[in-house]
Order: sequence, then C-alpha cells, then structure tokens
Amino acid sequence: MRQAIRAMLVVVTLGVLAGAALFGGQRYLEYRVADAVNARLADLPAQVNARYRAVTVNPLERTAAIHDLLIVGEGLFPDARVRRVSVREYSRGTPLPEHLRVQFHDVYWVRGGWPRTLDVLEAGLNGPVVGDITLEMRFDQDSQALWIDEFTVELHSGDRISLQGRFYLQPMGMLDHPYDGPASGLELVGLEGEWQDRGLFTSVLQQLARERGMTGRTLAGNLLGELDWAAAEWGDPQLDSSVEALRRFVHVPGRLHLRIDAGDPLGVVVLGERFLVDPPTALRRLSPELDYTAPQHDANRAATLE
Repeated sequence: MRQAIRAMLVVVTLGVLAGAALFGGQRYLEYRVADAVNARLADLPAQVNARYRAVTVNPLERTAAIHDLLIVGEGLFPDARVRRVSVREYSRGTPLPEHLRVQFHDVYWVRGGWPRTLDVLEAGLNGPVVGDITLEMRFDQDSQALWIDEFTVELHSGDRISLQGRFYLQPMGMLDHPYDGPASGLELVGLEGEWQDRGLFTSVLQQLARERGMTGRTLAGNLLGELDWAAAEWGDPQLDSSVEALRRFVHVPGRLHLRIDAGDPLGVVVLGERFLVDPPTALRRLSPELDYTAPQHDANRAATLE
C-alpha cells in the first residue's frame, strides 16, 4: 500500500513538474515572439503605427498568434483592425524575413486611406469586415529577390483575389525619390493574379453611380466607352485583347486572370509616373495579359446592375 501511494505521489509530482516546465517554456516562447513582433513593428514606415493586445504560442504546432492587432496609418495609409494574426512560419532576415507565412483573420477596415475608400468599400462589402488574408513570401538577402508565393484575400462577400509575383528590392531609401514610400526601391519582374467576382464589382459600381446621380448601367456604359476609346487609341493587339476581357467583365462580372512579364526589372515608382504622363506607353511597357471567364450560374449570386 505504501509503495502504491509513493508511486502515485511520484507520478503526480512528475506531472506537476512537466506541466510547470511546459507552461514556463510556453511563456518564454511568447516573450521571445513578442520581442520579435515588437522589433518588426518598430521597423514599419514612419506613416504606419501598430499595436496589439497579446501574443500566444502553440509549441506543439510551432505556431504563434497575435491578437487584436490595430494598424494606424497617416495620409493615404488606411487604418485596419485584425482579430487574429496566425504566424505559421517565420525566418529572420534583413530588411525582410527570409521566409514568412501569416494569416490575417477577420480584417476590419477602420478608416480609408484614399478619400471615400471606406464608404465605397463598406457599401460594396455590406459592412466594414473585409475578410481573411493569407501571405506567404520569401526574400533572398544576397540577390535582394522577393517572391510573393501567395497573397490571397478572401472577402466575406464571397469574392476572392489572389496574387503571386517576383520583385527585386533595390537599396533606395525613403528620401531617394520625390514620390518616396515603402515601394520606392521595389522593381517588378513578373506578376500573376486572379479575381473571382461574387458581387463586389456590381456593388461598388452601383455605389459610385448613385453618388453621381446615375444608374449602374449608365456608369458601366461610360466605362465601356472609355475602354473602346482606349483600344482605338492604342492600336496594340495584345492590349486590345486585354481591353476586350475587361469589356466582357464589365458586362457580366466573372473571373479575371492577369499575367505580367516585365522582362527587365521595372521600377514600381517609375511605372506609376509613366501612367500619370503617358498611360498607353506605360501599358505597353507593362504588357499585361488579361483573360476572362464567365461566371457559372449561382442562384445566390448578387443582383446585376440596375
């Protein structure tokens, strides 16, 4: 009997010690993760600040979570609130992580960056909850090459937007260009994206039309007229094909698939300047390819243009 009691006490003692060790180890990991998160937040551009409520770690799954993240921007940067950020993989690097996979759950658009952005999006999304975002990226410090393996936005409205791309990050600081910003040193090599529309385009277009005192069909007709004019001005077969895809999308929103092969790396800021001065030349340099797929029949799909 005494041996059984002793054995039971040993088992209980070992269990308590193991639990204390696991709890202490988890708390240590949480402090380490919190330090890494704080360091990354400190590296954000001057126009962006962020804070959070807590950090938790799951040692068994080797994952971490950041709870109630608030991102506050200035100027054209939006404010956003994220219920939970799940960090699946993280490898430290400079200036970007060598490998990162994160998921943003329940992203709330608190304040728009561009004027009227928040009002238009809230009308299009039927509320301030945007949805979930997944980001997986790699960065090679030697070549300064950045791969966006996955950037997916799954809206609560049903729309799904996904991007993959390759870039180079040149050593350009925030003050090296009159239009400086986080993308001042970013060069585009290639990009591929897809937008599966489930009603967002129609909702936003109708909201913009109401603000201008017209119907959605009238505004869509104006857009189609602009596309026809652009196609006639450019006279480029590849651009004509992309314009035709856009034209069909405006008529019946469905799926748009975009491919860009820049050839030589193309500065994002320089490209933006070219679009302001000479859009046709900028588009020819970018050489976008758009494909359109009509939507399948869905009884729950949003209504068409009024």
